[in-house]
Amino acid sequence: MKVWLYKRIKNRPWDKAWYVGFYQDGKRKSMKIGDVPRKVAENIKAKIIVELAEGTYLDKKKKERVLFKDFYEKDFLKYIKTRCRPKTIKMYEISFRNLLPLFGDRDLSEITPLLIEHFRNKRIKEVKPRTVNVDIGCLKHMFNKAIEWKIVSESPVKNIKRLKESNRRVRCLTPEEVKRLIEECPPYLKRVCMIALLTGLRKEEILTLKWKENIDFRNRQIVLNQTKGSGENSEYVPMNESLVNLLKGIKRHPTSPFVICKENGEPYTWIKKGFRAAVEKAGIKDFRFHDLRHTYASLMIMQVGVDPSTLKELMRHKSLDMVERYSHLFKSHKQRVQELWGKKLDAILGKRVETLVEIKECLQDVSYLYSTQ
Repeated sequence: MKVWLYKRIKNRPWDKAWYVGFYQDGKRKSMKIGDVPRKVAENIKAKIIVELAEGTYLDKKKKERVLFKDFYEKDFLKYIKTRCRPKTIKMYEISFRNLLPLFGDRDLSEITPLLIEHFRNKRIKEVKPRTVNVDIGCLKHMFNKAIEWKIVSESPVKNIKRLKESNRRVRCLTPEEVKRLIEECPPYLKRVCMIALLTGLRKEEILTLKWKENIDFRNRQIVLNQTKGSGENSEYVPMNESLVNLLKGIKRHPTSPFVICKENGEPYTWIKKGFRAAVEKAGIKDFRFHDLRHTYASLMIMQVGVDPSTLKELMRHKSLDMVERYSHLFKSHKQRVQELWGKKLDAILGKRVETLVEIKECLQDVSYLYSTQ
């Protein structure tokens, strides 16, 4: 391996810089060191000799440009299609379209934290904080995979903090609205809504339920293998008597494994139109299917008296922070319990209570409260 030092004195007498010459891949190459003492130039030459021998010299490892849009379409999209749920894939596709104008034609190495901040500042003027966080989350996932696949060495998103989200929506139905909604649903949609109200399951979880894999009548539980935030760990949702009777009343399709399916055995993938029609017929405004999950939580608090910790487990949240959105309901329930206890104490002390029915309801509610502690 021939590596040499030289100066271009003959052709460029004004150039006093040192150069290192060598052959790489059969081609003669050179690198300018600069106007430095010969000893320094010799040390750099020795380092290049070592790097050439190890195959780690910069020219040897020079990588091709990887454009953001090419990385998404050729690598990342293929990956998420095999690992993520359809809803997640759709979410990433929308985020990619939002990211494309600014990042699409840039090399991954050209995307900097400052550029991401510019994108975020522009988007926050157009959409809600949660939408911006979803877009940044997509970008972060892409760079994490790029690091894992040795395409880049670090992520420019790692120190970008999430925006504070203040748009937590909590829309719940009253018992009367629940009744009206169920009455207006066609048979298949009625079953879907009833399962949501009895379990708090998400729409995708209900539509993909399978008799053999998910329904366990023996242990009276629904087994969920791939749920939001759970990774590969199975989660278990207890089934009450009403849910057991509902499921046993569903006529199974002879060839389909799905609990809720069409006449041809295919699962429902789009129920938005039917649900909207039922909501309108019931005279309910500003209500989405996911709000049935909030309705489940609110009715469990107000009608049953469930505590925050139990509600967290039933809804399969990671932490109690997710239950904070129902804090006002817990406060109302505590006030109701206090009123009931006041009536109970008045009854014990022989004070006047308006009706015997009120006493009876008071005793039942308070006795149930203490039996669940």
